[in-house]
Amino acid sequence: MNLKPTQKAVLKVLYENKDKWVGSYELNKLCKKYGVASNHVENAVKFFMRNDLVYPPTIEGEIKISPCGIEVYLNN
Repeated sequence: MNLKPTQKAVLKVLYENKDKWVGSYELNKLCKKYGVASNHVENAVKFFMRNDLVYPPTIEGEIKISPCGIEVYLNN
């Protein structure tokens, strides 16, 4: 799977935090250090959900990288 640079950065952040559920505010904050704008983070998360790279969001809207997402991250 070919990912855009911003998608790779967001997936990297999710991989670095693979042991916890991350909300949108925290994810945006963590992605800022890679220079990813919040609207790009939102688009990347939507792409990841469509492709099962993250678990479905919790009731609070938090997401977590899935085993498929980890595999894609490690192969990119």
